[in-house]
Amino acid sequence: MQLVGKKYLIILDDVSNFHETLESGSSYEEEMGEQIGSGLPKGCGGTVIVTSRDEEVGKQMVGEVNLHKLVPLSDKVIWLIFKDSVQKDGTELPTGLETLKDDIVNKCGGLPLAAKMLGEIMNKNLRASVNTQQGMQQPTC
Repeated sequence: MQLVGKKYLIILDDVSNFHETLESGSSYEEEMGEQIGSGLPKGCGGTVIVTSRDEEVGKQMVGEVNLHKLVPLSDKVIWLIFKDSVQKDGTELPTGLETLKDDIVNKCGGLPLAAKMLGEIMNKNLRASVNTQQGMQQPTC
């Protein structure tokens, strides 16, 4: 009742094993998936987004007609996301990193979050390395 007449955005992220969480057979699963959408108020701009790595789970939750498949990002875009994450605070890319470009991009598998996280880890490691080197160069009294 609290959503009636209001805009809303509900995100069910990384839904998995939809059919295993329900106690009955497949007809109950299909009915439950339909109820998730039909039980919410309509006409005021409300939206429900369901993400899943399993296409069948997505079909059960929202129906095939509402399914939108996301494609992995290109290697070029993944590399740019990685580099931006490494250089986010002015940190310079280490020399020779370009030689690892293909390995880094392949590890990310077209996923922007993987590229961002790898870049942030590299950024953190580079900053720690610089701080350690600076600490070693300062004379102690």
